Amino acid sequence: MSNERWAILISGRGSNMVRMIDSMSVDVGLVLTSDRNASGCARAVRRGIRVEPFPKKLAESGRAALDWGGVDSLLKPAKISRIFLLGFMRIVPATFLEKWAGRVLNLHPSLLPLYPGLNSIEKAFVAGDRIGATVHEVVPTVDAGPIVLSRPAVEFHDDVPALADVERLVHIEEQRMVERVLRKRVRGPW
Repeated sequence: MSNERWAILISGRGSNMVRMIDSMSVDVGLVLTSDRNASGCARAVRRGIRVEPFPKKLAESGRAALDWGGVDSLLKPAKISRIFLLGFMRIVPATFLEKWAGRVLNLHPSLLPLYPGLNSIEKAFVAGDRIGATVHEVVPTVDAGPIVLSRPAVEFHDDVPALADVERLVHIEEQRMVERVLRKRVRGPW
Protein backbone atom coordinates (compact mmCIF):
# COMPACT_ATOMS: atom_id res chain seq x y z
CA MET A 1 0.00 0.00 0.00
CA SER A 2 1.33 3.43 -0.87
CA ASN A 3 1.29 6.26 1.63
CA GLU A 4 -1.48 8.00 -0.32
CA ARG A 5 -4.75 8.59 1.47
CA TRP A 6 -7.87 8.93 -0.66
CA ALA A 7 -11.18 10.73 -0.34
CA ILE A 8 -14.05 9.49 -2.48
CA LEU A 9 -16.84 11.84 -3.55
CA ILE A 10 -20.21 10.22 -4.30
CA SER A 11 -23.78 11.23 -5.04
CA GLY A 12 -25.56 7.88 -5.23
CA ARG A 13 -25.27 4.12 -4.75
CA GLY A 14 -21.52 4.04 -4.25
CA SER A 15 -20.97 0.70 -6.00
CA ASN A 16 -17.71 1.84 -7.63
CA MET A 17 -16.67 3.25 -4.23
CA VAL A 18 -17.33 -0.16 -2.67
CA ARG A 19 -15.17 -1.80 -5.35
CA MET A 20 -12.35 0.61 -4.54
CA ILE A 21 -12.63 0.03 -0.79
CA ASP A 22 -13.14 -3.75 -0.88
CA SER A 23 -10.80 -4.91 -3.60
CA MET A 24 -7.80 -2.68 -3.19
CA SER A 25 -5.13 -2.07 -0.65
CA VAL A 26 -5.92 1.63 -0.82
CA ASP A 27 -6.22 3.83 2.23
CA VAL A 28 -9.62 5.53 1.99
CA GLY A 29 -9.86 8.06 4.77
CA LEU A 30 -13.08 9.86 3.92
CA VAL A 31 -16.22 9.66 1.79
CA LEU A 32 -17.97 12.92 1.01
CA THR A 33 -21.50 12.90 -0.34
CA SER A 34 -23.59 15.57 -2.01
CA ASP A 35 -26.69 13.58 -1.00
CA ARG A 36 -26.80 12.51 2.65
CA ASN A 37 -29.53 10.00 1.75
CA ALA A 38 -27.41 8.28 -0.92
CA SER A 39 -27.26 4.53 -0.36
CA GLY A 40 -23.49 4.69 -0.79
CA CYS A 41 -23.21 6.40 2.59
CA ALA A 42 -24.46 3.36 4.49
CA ARG A 43 -22.23 1.11 2.39
CA ALA A 44 -19.14 3.14 3.35
CA VAL A 45 -20.09 3.25 7.06
CA ARG A 46 -20.49 -0.56 7.08
CA ARG A 47 -16.90 -0.76 5.84
CA GLY A 48 -15.63 1.50 8.61
CA ILE A 49 -15.06 4.56 6.42
CA ARG A 50 -15.89 8.00 7.78
CA VAL A 51 -18.71 9.63 5.79
CA GLU A 52 -19.44 13.34 5.79
CA PRO A 53 -22.20 15.25 4.02
CA PHE A 54 -20.88 17.93 1.74
CA PRO A 55 -20.50 21.24 3.58
CA LYS A 56 -23.06 23.86 2.51
CA LYS A 57 -23.09 27.62 2.50
CA LEU A 58 -25.63 30.25 1.61
CA ALA A 59 -25.16 31.42 -1.98
CA GLU A 60 -25.87 34.93 -3.24
CA SER A 61 -29.17 33.61 -4.58
CA GLY A 62 -30.23 32.78 -1.03
CA ARG A 63 -30.12 29.03 -1.78
CA ALA A 64 -27.78 26.49 -0.22
CA ALA A 65 -24.69 25.71 -2.29
CA LEU A 66 -21.80 23.29 -1.90
CA ASP A 67 -19.01 24.84 0.16
CA TRP A 68 -15.77 23.80 -1.51
CA GLY A 69 -13.71 25.76 1.04
CA GLY A 70 -15.40 23.65 3.69
CA VAL A 71 -14.29 20.53 1.83
CA ASP A 72 -10.67 21.57 2.34
CA SER A 73 -11.36 21.84 6.08
CA LEU A 74 -12.44 18.18 6.03
CA LEU A 75 -9.69 16.86 3.74
CA LYS A 76 -6.67 18.40 5.46
CA PRO A 77 -7.21 16.98 9.00
CA ALA A 78 -7.97 13.57 7.41
CA LYS A 79 -4.55 13.78 5.67
CA ILE A 80 -6.08 13.21 2.23
CA SER A 81 -3.62 13.31 -0.66
CA ARG A 82 -5.82 12.18 -3.59
CA ILE A 83 -9.51 12.40 -4.53
CA PHE A 84 -11.59 10.07 -6.71
CA LEU A 85 -14.99 11.19 -8.03
CA LEU A 86 -17.04 8.01 -8.30
CA GLY A 87 -20.57 8.84 -9.36
CA PHE A 88 -20.23 12.37 -8.06
CA MET A 89 -22.71 14.39 -10.10
CA ARG A 90 -21.49 17.92 -9.47
CA ILE A 91 -19.05 20.25 -11.21
CA VAL A 92 -15.87 20.89 -9.26
CA PRO A 93 -14.93 24.59 -9.32
CA ALA A 94 -11.61 25.77 -10.76
CA THR A 95 -10.58 27.39 -7.47
CA PHE A 96 -10.74 24.01 -5.71
CA LEU A 97 -8.98 22.22 -8.58
CA GLU A 98 -6.11 24.73 -8.48
CA LYS A 99 -5.35 23.61 -4.91
CA TRP A 100 -5.64 19.93 -5.84
CA ALA A 101 -4.12 20.05 -9.34
CA GLY A 102 -3.08 16.61 -10.58
CA ARG A 103 -4.61 14.84 -7.57
CA VAL A 104 -8.28 14.48 -8.56
CA LEU A 105 -9.61 11.66 -10.76
CA ASN A 106 -13.08 11.13 -12.23
CA LEU A 107 -14.75 8.02 -13.61
CA HIS A 108 -16.94 8.94 -16.60
CA PRO A 109 -19.29 6.56 -18.49
CA SER A 110 -18.18 7.31 -22.05
CA LEU A 111 -15.14 7.05 -24.25
CA LEU A 112 -14.01 10.63 -23.81
CA PRO A 113 -13.75 13.01 -25.55
CA LEU A 114 -17.04 11.59 -26.88
CA TYR A 115 -20.14 12.44 -24.83
CA PRO A 116 -18.91 14.53 -21.91
CA GLY A 117 -21.39 15.62 -19.26
CA LEU A 118 -24.68 13.99 -18.30
CA ASN A 119 -26.54 11.09 -19.97
CA SER A 120 -23.44 9.89 -21.80
CA ILE A 121 -24.43 6.25 -22.15
CA GLU A 122 -27.86 7.11 -23.51
CA LYS A 123 -26.41 9.62 -25.99
CA ALA A 124 -23.87 7.12 -27.32
CA PHE A 125 -26.52 4.38 -27.44
CA VAL A 126 -28.95 6.51 -29.44
CA ALA A 127 -26.14 7.49 -31.83
CA GLY A 128 -25.12 3.84 -32.23
CA ASP A 129 -21.62 4.90 -31.23
CA ARG A 130 -18.92 3.11 -29.28
CA ILE A 131 -19.72 2.88 -25.57
CA GLY A 132 -17.30 2.54 -22.68
CA ALA A 133 -15.80 4.39 -19.76
CA THR A 134 -12.88 6.70 -19.01
CA VAL A 135 -10.87 7.61 -15.95
CA HIS A 136 -9.43 11.08 -16.31
CA GLU A 137 -7.78 13.80 -14.32
CA VAL A 138 -10.25 16.51 -13.35
CA VAL A 139 -9.65 19.98 -14.77
CA PRO A 140 -11.92 23.05 -14.80
CA THR A 141 -13.50 22.11 -18.15
CA VAL A 142 -16.04 19.30 -17.68
CA ASP A 143 -14.69 15.85 -18.65
CA ALA A 144 -11.75 17.36 -20.53
CA GLY A 145 -8.75 16.41 -18.37
CA PRO A 146 -5.91 14.12 -19.39
CA ILE A 147 -7.08 10.53 -19.86
CA VAL A 148 -5.60 7.95 -17.50
CA LEU A 149 -7.49 4.93 -18.89
CA SER A 150 -10.26 4.50 -21.45
CA ARG A 151 -11.88 1.17 -22.28
CA PRO A 152 -14.78 0.05 -24.46
CA ALA A 153 -17.53 -1.86 -22.68
CA VAL A 154 -19.97 -2.64 -25.50
CA GLU A 155 -19.37 -3.49 -29.14
CA PHE A 156 -22.43 -3.31 -31.37
CA HIS A 157 -22.77 -5.98 -34.01
CA ASP A 158 -25.98 -7.37 -35.48
CA ASP A 159 -27.61 -7.90 -32.08
CA VAL A 160 -28.02 -4.55 -30.32
CA PRO A 161 -28.71 -4.96 -26.58
CA ALA A 162 -31.27 -2.87 -24.70
CA LEU A 163 -30.12 0.37 -23.08
CA ALA A 164 -30.44 -1.16 -19.58
CA ASP A 165 -28.10 -4.01 -20.63
CA VAL A 166 -25.61 -1.51 -22.03
CA GLU A 167 -25.68 0.50 -18.79
CA ARG A 168 -25.01 -2.70 -16.80
CA LEU A 169 -22.06 -3.62 -19.04
CA VAL A 170 -20.58 -0.13 -18.73
CA HIS A 171 -20.92 -0.30 -14.95
CA ILE A 172 -19.08 -3.64 -14.85
CA GLU A 173 -16.26 -2.15 -16.93
CA GLU A 174 -16.15 0.93 -14.68
CA GLN A 175 -15.52 -1.27 -11.65
CA ARG A 176 -12.70 -3.09 -13.43
CA MET A 177 -11.20 0.25 -14.44
CA VAL A 178 -11.18 1.64 -10.90
CA GLU A 179 -9.21 -1.38 -9.79
CA ARG A 180 -6.88 -1.28 -12.80
CA VAL A 181 -6.05 2.41 -12.36
CA LEU A 182 -5.30 2.06 -8.66
CA ARG A 183 -3.15 -1.05 -9.15
CA LYS A 184 -1.00 0.72 -11.72
CA ARG A 185 -0.75 3.87 -9.63
CA VAL A 186 2.81 4.93 -8.85
CA ARG A 187 4.01 8.11 -7.19
CA GLY A 188 4.06 11.09 -9.48
CA PRO A 189 1.91 11.96 -12.49
CA TRP A 190 -0.83 9.62 -13.63
